Amino acid sequence: MRGVDHHASPYHLKNIDQILITVYLV
Repeated sequence: MRGVDHHASPYHLKNIDQILITVYLV
C-alpha cells in the first residue's frame, strides 16, 4: 500500500498543480 501511495502521491500532485495553473490562467 505504501508503494502505491508513493507512486500516486507525486502523480496526483502534478495533476492538481496543472489544474490550479489552468484555473489561475483562466
